[in-house]
Amino acid sequence: MSDGVRWAWRPQAGPPQALVVRLRSFATTDDELVKVTVRGIRRTLGTAKIKKVPATAERLLAMAANTGANLKGLHDRALLLIGFAGALRRSEPVALNIEDIEEAPDGMKITIGR
Repeated sequence: MSDGVRWAWRPQAGPPQALVVRLRSFATTDDELVKVTVRGIRRTLGTAKIKKVPATAERLLAMAANTGANLKGLHDRALLLIGFAGALRRSEPVALNIEDIEEAPDGMKITIGR
């Protein structure tokens, strides 16, 4: 041991028998108690969110161009563009009725209900 390191046990000899016995007494990941505990931790702390790529104006225009020429496509395009222009949450453009939208001299006025 010329480098000044002192081992608690010699690595080539393996860990002490008492440590091996103690480690074997721990539950494995297949144990139901471990599974329940991990589910509880996930429920309490949550999991890492999968980050989505932001919808930039360029991407939004590409999405709007692919909605189709029929009535459903026009509806979808209007929802996309109104939602983006107004910085609305996903639920807000979907909840709009025709009565909530009025033309104004400088654009449109949208009333969002609670």
